Amino acid sequence: LRDNQRILIHDIKTPISSILLVSESLLDEMDELSQNEVEDEVQKIVDLSKEMYQMVRRLLEEDRAKQERKELRSLLTPLPVKQAVEIVQKRFVQKAKAKQIDFVCDQSIFEEFYWVGEKELLDMILSNLVSNALKYSPAGTTVTFAAEQDGLMVQLHVIDQGLGLTTEDMSKLFQSYAQIESSPTGSESKTGLGLYVAQQMANRMQGRVVAKSDGKDKGSIFSICLPIAGVASST
Repeated sequence: LRDNQRILIHDIKTPISSILLVSESLLDEMDELSQNEVEDEVQKIVDLSKEMYQMVRRLLEEDRAKQERKELRSLLTPLPVKQAVEIVQKRFVQKAKAKQIDFVCDQSIFEEFYWVGEKELLDMILSNLVSNALKYSPAGTTVTFAAEQDGLMVQLHVIDQGLGLTTEDMSKLFQSYAQIESSPTGSESKTGLGLYVAQQMANRMQGRVVAKSDGKDKGSIFSICLPIAGVASST
């Protein structure tokens, strides 16, 4: 038996014993009890049964959560940062041109970096960060990819020269349906869900999304940080 199963068996003995005691007492004294007293005893059985149900439910939820984490770990594989960047860059190159924004990416700086993640989630997170960078950048500016290792994490930065973020913006940036002060430079729509969802996805992969800005009209840096898998020379 697993530890949590042993704990459940130990804990569930008490309500089972109590149900047995109340049930036997109810049977023995049924003829002597009033209707209200019978209802009180039955209610005790109901309450104890609910207590047992909650114990079993918690165990099942814990097992399900462990299984989900195990399944997610099986999807987390070493991925080259360069490949992720290339895919997203190709996807947004036309949008950048349409807004007259330079898209700068020196592929050589990504050669050595591999990180651990789920390919589809990484693609969605990077797409969100790049889309936002283009959305809030005016014509004639630059959006740049950069990468670095920080301890056991790889950080991929999306750097823009756009509208920047106020202190208030920073405080609510990753909240659901949060709206920042600035408006998109090309009349694009904004839902307030993108960064919130991106953060949830990153958390699923034991990572995070972080943001930096020196203030309004001073650009922004959005970074996805994920566990490092190694370097190209060691794979």
